[in-house]
Amino acid sequence: MAGTIKGLVFSPTDNQLTDVYLRRYLLRLDDLPSSCFHVADVYSASPDRLLANLAPAPGTGNGDDGDGDDRVWYVPTPVRLLGGKIARRRKDRTVVGDGGGGCWRAEGWAEDVRGSAGGGRMQKLSYYRAEYSGGGGIKREWIMVEYSLPGSEHLVALCKLYRSPRYSRYITPPSMTSSPSTSVASGSKRKADQEEADHRDAPACSVRRQNPPPDAGQETAEPFC
Repeated sequence: MAGTIKGLVFSPTDNQLTDVYLRRYLLRLDDLPSSCFHVADVYSASPDRLLANLAPAPGTGNGDDGDGDDRVWYVPTPVRLLGGKIARRRKDRTVVGDGGGGCWRAEGWAEDVRGSAGGGRMQKLSYYRAEYSGGGGIKREWIMVEYSLPGSEHLVALCKLYRSPRYSRYITPPSMTSSPSTSVASGSKRKADQEEADHRDAPACSVRRQNPPPDAGQETAEPFC
């Protein structure tokens, strides 16, 4: 695609991302439109650096939602695996180009993509950055949905990245003057509130939204890297 049609809003459904775009990319049937997709390694840099010079999908970023940044990026990316037996190897979501302190962390279970004829799967993740001592990390504003197809889930994924509409509400490190019990309790509540807001307020699609798929995940939430 040489260019984009003025006024076009690129907002594909989940099953279109798996069954049409990811499938065609895997089969090399044709090149994905460069105005809508950017082939890159999402684990090579923090999302701020990775997406700084990449244009968002057409029609996003107009600020029409009235609630901050509504830009969306679609990025086919290679998948990295941790060591161990091939059948049990887990995905390595550490961001290697971010000073060793960032990673994408799974939020909940992987889910089946509703309506996917190819058995598509989707996993929601949040970006965390270790910015203080004592373990754990700070949840940043970035959200990613990782789409995959059977047989290629350990090779290539199609990722949808966007900022949470509530990204000003970070999970902050515990105060040096707070007691451990108070810090843990308050941090847990902030995390739960943030996670619910992040995925509830994802950028809206211009097409009919599908009902959430049933809980059928096989991949458990990963610990902080």
